Amino acid sequence: MTTTTSSPPTEAELDQLTRDLTAFNTFREMLDTSSSYRPTILPRDVRYVLLADAYDVAMIGRGDPRRAYRGSRDNRPVPVTLNVSEARALVAFFDEYVEIIQEGGWDDVDSAHTKLAIALEHVG
Repeated sequence: MTTTTSSPPTEAELDQLTRDLTAFNTFREMLDTSSSYRPTILPRDVRYVLLADAYDVAMIGRGDPRRAYRGSRDNRPVPVTLNVSEARALVAFFDEYVEIIQEGGWDDVDSAHTKLAIALEHVG
């Protein structure tokens, strides 16, 4: 699987990561578990981080407070900043999925999208 940092993983890529790194067959199967379950996805390499991040974003979109357990704070990856092309990819992602994200309960998506778009206008 080839995943770039400039765009979010596709559903097929998430399914493959899920099969490779967990006991679940699909990403959706991992999301649709009992309300008391949250996966442990230790950040061993970028694939694990991508999967854990995607899980967290999906749960935010659903309005679900669960997040992937990544181990102790010492094991968490260092936050990264977005370059201009990555920020543009994020704006495109918001444009494509805004209704789905809002239906999942993330009401602030318009605000985040607007702030990001305005910031990008200033950098050209």
